[in-house]
Amino acid sequence: EVSKYVERIFINILTNLEEYKKGDYKRALELTFQKVDEAIDSPQGAKELMAIRSGGEAKEGGSTSGSETGNGEKVGNACGCTANVLLITKDKYYVANAGDSRSALCRNGKTIQLSDDHKP
Repeated sequence: EVSKYVERIFINILTNLEEYKKGDYKRALELTFQKVDEAIDSPQGAKELMAIRSGGEAKEGGSTSGSETGNGEKVGNACGCTANVLLITKDKYYVANAGDSRSALCRNGKTIQLSDDHKP
């Protein structure tokens, strides 16, 4: 559920940040990951995660009841998401990752590590 939700919101959050608009892409990516975490923990995020879990779409203004798993845990805490993001500009690329993931490039048969493992 979380990966589908993140897929829906990530680009919109990123491209609406002032840091992104000003070309501070490193900071924009950092802030985007933080804001995505906040969105997952929000009442609206819980509602959308539950809608994804049940195969539907969240409706605006709907109830957030049922935003917990069977054991009372928030849906966003009951499942997770790893992410690798590559932002390409005309003269640089920026790599960001979260969760148990890494980014690598293969160039001329050699592996080039692009990111460090993020272990939450």
